[in-house]
Amino acid sequence: MNTTDIDDKIILSARRQYLLARFKEEHAGQETVGDTVLAETFDEEVNKAYKETLQSQSVTVDDLLLRAHIGAAQLAADALQVPGTVSEFFAKTEDVLLPSLDTLHGASLDSNNHQILPESEPKVTHIVDFVSKIVANGFGYATADGSVYFGINSFEKAGHSYSRLEPWNKNDPALLADREGSLSKGTLMKRSPNHFALWKASQAG
Repeated sequence: MNTTDIDDKIILSARRQYLLARFKEEHAGQETVGDTVLAETFDEEVNKAYKETLQSQSVTVDDLLLRAHIGAAQLAADALQVPGTVSEFFAKTEDVLLPSLDTLHGASLDSNNHQILPESEPKVTHIVDFVSKIVANGFGYATADGSVYFGINSFEKAGHSYSRLEPWNKNDPALLADREGSLSKGTLMKRSPNHFALWKASQAG
């Protein structure tokens, strides 16, 4: 029997959202956030890290992720420097709390206790055919590890507009970084940071 995982971003997001909801419930009785003093070097270190990514000769996926994380950290720092209501605090710190709570408590959730085991074979054959057509049209390419990526440059050279619906988001660092699976590990083999996976090589475990 052939089986497959749900997209890793969905697994990670569901787990983090559950932990955040539980954390909010545990602090539901608080109306305001107390004063918190930040390290004096916070702004200096953040600006230094951000400047280093801007000076890089080539932008990598890690650079894009770092820029997105820096933005989230700065927003969270603002919430700590100017305490407000609990709802205002969570609105500004959610992007920091989600990975933090997941690191602390994610392993305690039994994600392997499956009650439903879906069969993937009826759908995967259609996906393989679809991806093969994209590659045949010159808009995708396979890498040595068995992954297949969509080449946005080739798509646009053929006269198509990739970011037609939201052109202002074309080079958004957070969105570019989000194209990679949240649980993905190892070195990416794609030709450009703005390319994304149509098919990912299998991973151990």
